[in-house]
Amino acid sequence: MDVVFIDASGKIVGTGKPKNRTDNQVVVSVKNIKPGRYTVKVKGSDGLYSNAAILTIQQKSKPVQNVKHQCSGNYSNNPKVVYLGGGDAVQLFEGFLNHNGGIKLSYNLRVKYHEKNNETNSLEVKTANLGDIEQMFVESQADFVNRIRKMLKGKTAELPDTFTADALGESADYYMCP
Repeated sequence: MDVVFIDASGKIVGTGKPKNRTDNQVVVSVKNIKPGRYTVKVKGSDGLYSNAAILTIQQKSKPVQNVKHQCSGNYSNNPKVVYLGGGDAVQLFEGFLNHNGGIKLSYNLRVKYHEKNNETNSLEVKTANLGDIEQMFVESQADFVNRIRKMLKGKTAELPDTFTADALGESADYYMCP
């Protein structure tokens, strides 16, 4: 098994073997990777690649010890609504997909997040979803996921105190990173 780092042009710029692995964390050492945004995939022994995850590498800073992924969520087999909270909406959506075991999503899925309105200094619930006609032109599950990603791109999902209650009030799945 190899972990593969792909740059924005689609070129593989680094690979590494996992040093440590748990259910939600893989430690990999890769040389000569510069700061930037990468797509990361795991290449299995059968040559097939896993789903992609986005990784942003910052400028070198002091090492941090014992950092653990603090994200959590509530998952179902057939989510109709998913709430995201606590950061970059695309990364949260990816986290939800990765933690939910790759279930097939309904094309009428609504992805909700709280966005700050700078004019009123309040939070507004926003929704990313495909309209009825747009759903008819979805070619595959991957196409559907990519369309939702595009809608979430550049959005920050805030994490209000009411986040969990809002999600559970709609019997929604949720994924949050406090």
